[in-house]
Amino acid sequence: DAHTAIPRLDGETSAHLDFLLAAALRRLEQGRTPRVALAADPPRLSPAEAMEDYQRQGLVAPIGADVFSRVAAVLRDYGYQVEPVNPREPVLADRPDVLLWLQPRRDASRMTHLLSRYLASGGKGIVALQHYNIQQRQYRGAGFETVYWPQPQFQDLDPYLRLFGVEQAREVLMDRTRSHLDLETQVNRGAVREYDPQQVALPFLIRAVPEGYAADAPITRNLGDLLFVWGNRFLVDPARLASAGLHSQVLVSTSSQAWAYPWQGGWLPSSAFRPDRFLPGPQPLVLLLQGPFPRTPVPPDLAPSPGADAPPGQGPTPEGTLLLIGCSEMFRDEYLQTAGFAHDQLLLNAVASLTLGPELAELQGRHRTARGFSFRSSAEKLAWRTICVWAGPLAFLLVGLGRWRTWRRGPRTAMAGNRSR
Repeated sequence: DAHTAIPRLDGETSAHLDFLLAAALRRLEQGRTPRVALAADPPRLSPAEAMEDYQRQGLVAPIGADVFSRVAAVLRDYGYQVEPVNPREPVLADRPDVLLWLQPRRDASRMTHLLSRYLASGGKGIVALQHYNIQQRQYRGAGFETVYWPQPQFQDLDPYLRLFGVEQAREVLMDRTRSHLDLETQVNRGAVREYDPQQVALPFLIRAVPEGYAADAPITRNLGDLLFVWGNRFLVDPARLASAGLHSQVLVSTSSQAWAYPWQGGWLPSSAFRPDRFLPGPQPLVLLLQGPFPRTPVPPDLAPSPGADAPPGQGPTPEGTLLLIGCSEMFRDEYLQTAGFAHDQLLLNAVASLTLGPELAELQGRHRTARGFSFRSSAEKLAWRTICVWAGPLAFLLVGLGRWRTWRRGPRTAMAGNRSR
């Protein structure tokens, strides 16, 4: 008498019909639906923006609406039960299969403690986080020349990550392997601000390509390009990580031509977009951690949440799993399904891997998509273009020359045979 349903079949999901069928059979076999607890902090103005634009005028600065609603919809389309969690008052009604947290903002102590309890009891978590959203602005007094300001996002998970030797670098990360995107530009012509979509193609729009993916991980094996919109890299201390009993795997990294600008305030200078020197090799953008995770101290006002802990039992310390993604902007509603990039597929592959196991994760991520290349210099592009243009005619010429030589050799062989007779 058991039954289940594939929630949605359309142009997007039908490409993964094999996974949807296999996942539905798994739900029938187990008699349950995989549960994803989703915590997402809404965007906020920085204190300087709130003071200048609202508080001096006697107004209350607004808090943004949910910008990650599409994430929940996509997960439901693929057969997951999504349960929202309020990061300010985090409570888990029951133990979920995976805890997904998008952009932890200060003060995140209560949600961080909930995550630490969940991981320490053998749970599996995914956190997407970054330090800045770079705004484009134009001012009348400056001749409407475009300037770039890194708006702080007050990422508040680093105190927990430092307990086991991981940290997200607080800097503006750039890479020569980049892409373009239509971004909202704030135009200040007078008292009223206007917002104009303008195409931007600067190195803080980091394009990750399969050259920098882990080929042995089902999450990234067949994954297409990713656009880390103002993303940040992770710094790993191998000694501290090993002493904590954790091991790491880099799933996605930058190219070898990445650099960072240590921003302290003001507009980004033009020199920030020209590297003095590159960082030492590819830098981690997506990091997978596994092992026994520590717990943070209990905040005094934290409400009890028994669902974060596994049932008590005997045996060794359970091992948890934490997937860190160095960009939350790529999962916003307007960028989640950007054409040419696999942001939604990265999320689906990661959730399938942590909730359904490696076999179904392979099925979810096995469909290949168009893949790009890392940055190439002008000289290298010219060389490849020359090879591509002339390879065909040259091959045709060589084949023709070979046939001509064969044809010439035939009569000479016949004449030599007649003389010998």
